[in-house]
Amino acid sequence: MTNSDELTQKIVNLESLIAHVQYELEQLNAVVIEQNQKIDRLSSAQEKFEHRLETLSEDLEQRSPEDERPPHY
Repeated sequence: MTNSDELTQKIVNLESLIAHVQYELEQLNAVVIEQNQKIDRLSSAQEKFEHRLETLSEDLEQRSPEDERPPHY
């Protein structure tokens, strides 16, 4: 193999490696985007649950025992 052939083979190997790394980077980027979307959905759901919990807590605080029916009714 001549020096030129060796250089050509090294360039081909490097280009192949770069293509592989680019593919892996795209795959990882897709995973990060998907996880970010899941985090956004979970954060939104958590905010809704917190708001609902606050509402329920306020409702319980506003009730008086006289307004409650005995358990046997």
